[in-house]
Amino acid sequence: MMKPLYRFEEEKILAIMPKSIIKKVQTRIKFVEKGIERVEEASEMKYPLYYIEPILPLMQSKLEVGKSGALFARTIPITTTNNELKIIIQISASLVVFGLSGTIEGVMAHEFLHYVEYAKKFSSGNITSHETSTSVYQSMYSDRCHLVNPKSIFNNRTLINLINRKFETGLMDEKLNKKTEEKWIKKKLPHKYVRPEDNTNAISSTSIFNYKITDHNLKEKLKEIEKNEFKRAQKE
Repeated sequence: MMKPLYRFEEEKILAIMPKSIIKKVQTRIKFVEKGIERVEEASEMKYPLYYIEPILPLMQSKLEVGKSGALFARTIPITTTNNELKIIIQISASLVVFGLSGTIEGVMAHEFLHYVEYAKKFSSGNITSHETSTSVYQSMYSDRCHLVNPKSIFNNRTLINLINRKFETGLMDEKLNKKTEEKWIKKKLPHKYVRPEDNTNAISSTSIFNYKITDHNLKEKLKEIEKNEFKRAQKE
């Protein structure tokens, strides 16, 4: 099992991260756990592995000089040393420290949709490289387009409305963005710049072939989604 705070046990992180930030992460991770509980209750499925990332990824576009956006969370497929495919969720420490509980909950639900979408593609073998985005806006729009409909996953109307409100065009939370800019980036807390086209991962065909879903409810949900998609395709 992956420990959510394992990165905060690394010497190099302990050397550069203020103790006050580490303490806040340890205290406020309860909001992440609460969000996961709500997602599991509303979906009747298990949440995937996740961890808190201390180094904030900032997405920057060559076409939009000076334009950058914090990646507060990412769903990342990885290939293990045993050539097994795992889908994990990376949560930014800045989100945990500065995000309101509702925002954190919305992010956890949004990333769960990415997890389901990846599981759907990997289990069917229908996985292709997404077109690379050349601007931050396009990347956010692409993020929304590559998601299953929250109504097909969650039975909680409040949670569905929260996702739709917070993620109309990427994560919409000006207070979080401002705090992250002023209290994380400008204070030179750990961050790194990535390009929109880097927000994808190369996965071996062998690991995709070996991918197995262990959550029975997720298997059944994917069958239901596939059946509904087939019906819609026939009508069109």
